[in-house]
Amino acid sequence: MDVYSCLVREFCDITERGQDAVRYRMVIESVPKEKVNQPDEKQYTESYTVDIICSGTLQACWKLSKQDLEKALCEWAYRYFEDTFSRGELSPTTSMTLTTENTPKDCPDVANIQCRQGYRFDIQVTRPIGFRPSKRGRE
Repeated sequence: MDVYSCLVREFCDITERGQDAVRYRMVIESVPKEKVNQPDEKQYTESYTVDIICSGTLQACWKLSKQDLEKALCEWAYRYFEDTFSRGELSPTTSMTLTTENTPKDCPDVANIQCRQGYRFDIQVTRPIGFRPSKRGRE
C-alpha cells in the first residue's frame, strides 16, 4: 500500500447567482509520502478537483448557518475524495450532488469537523492509482 500526503489547497463557493442549490469547489493536491520535502516533490504532485452541490431542499432540512453549511460540505467532499482516492478510482475532476434522496436529513455534527482550506491529511491507497483490476480468470 502506498501512502499519499494530501492538502486541501482550495475550498470556495462557486454558486451562480439565482440558484437554489449551492455549489462549492475543493481542490486537493496529493503527493506520495516519500516524496514530501524532496527535490522532485513538485514533479509527483497531482491536483484533483471535487465540485459539491447541495440542493436547496437539503439545506432547508439541515437548517445550518452559511458557515456551518460550508463546513459540512467540505467534510462531504473530503470523505468522497478519501473514499475514491484510496480505491484508486478518482478522476482529476469530479462532482457530487447532495439531495434528500442520497444524504441523511440530519446533518453531521459540524463542531467536530476538521476539514477546511489548508487541511493536511494522509491516505493509504489500497490499489495502485491508474490500474484497473485484471479481467484474467473471469470467464
